Amino acid sequence: MSRIDATTSSAPASWRDLSLQDGGRSLVEASAGTGKTWTISVLYLRLLLERELDPTRIVVTTFSEATAQELRERIRARVVWATRQARDVLGGTRTVATAPGETDGDWLRDRWNAGAAADCARIEADLNRLRLAEAELDRAPIGTLHALCRKILADFPFDSGVAFDLGELIPNEALQAELADDLWRRLGQSPHELREGDQAWWSGGRRALDAVLRKALTLIPNSEKLWKAAVSLEGPDDARIMLSRAVECVPASLDMWLALARLESYENAQRVLNQARVALPTEAAVWVAAAKLEEAQGHADMVERVVARALKSLGAQQVMIDRDAWMK
Repeated sequence: MSRIDATTSSAPASWRDLSLQDGGRSLVEASAGTGKTWTISVLYLRLLLERELDPTRIVVTTFSEATAQELRERIRARVVWATRQARDVLGGTRTVATAPGETDGDWLRDRWNAGAAADCARIEADLNRLRLAEAELDRAPIGTLHALCRKILADFPFDSGVAFDLGELIPNEALQAELADDLWRRLGQSPHELREGDQAWWSGGRRALDAVLRKALTLIPNSEKLWKAAVSLEGPDDARIMLSRAVECVPASLDMWLALARLESYENAQRVLNQARVALPTEAAVWVAAAKLEEAQGHADMVERVVARALKSLGAQQVMIDRDAWMK
């Protein structure tokens, strides 16, 4: 693995020396403000010019929307800067400009022989590639990891085995706000006198309730009891969305996997139960639910196949099942 340490002056490797061939891996180690985004933008430029890749073939991902937006802006600015440099050198107005302490201009100058007799053919080819890249940047996969995954699922539904309609991506904050709204409404519209604990929530005010719930879901994301309480406040559609998040946070909860499967369509329920079997390989109840799902559809042959697979899989996990009793 190639490595850059952006926090020290004695870097083991420069961004100019990193191998960008297929199958290679490079690690950029850096603390805040030491140049990670700058390094990504110049490596992107190298991929455009050295590897001659178009933007749709270069994936840049990060965690947050804010960081993704910054990456998009910085990469676009880098492409625009390089385009301007190529245009200026070809026009003979000036050589490549370099900001103090930065090496991007030195790399372009070396690539184009801009200090002496410029390599006009290479500069013209690079300028054309840069102009095309600038036009295609809006289509480039530069964004968050979850947005990239969603795009892959949407583009390849048959290969990934997902529904054509993936629904809307809902931020955690929106779900938490909705949960707080529902709980506050339930407290305010209760037909009975509030219990002491509920009265304390009501007396504290809506904003305090929201703050406590947000902190609880943040600090205890794997609390099965908390997620069950949250789901119980929702209608079927919102409960399905919340259960999808719940099984990610608490994958060992059999009850929530089964509840989610019951709320899904046939095809989606199959997928949910497949995921549940991976998360809970020793739970016979998941296989029972899968067999009942096929039975409800009138798929007698599929029921037999599910049972046969269940016995084989559970047997491999040292879970003993009486087939005849199970079929009843």
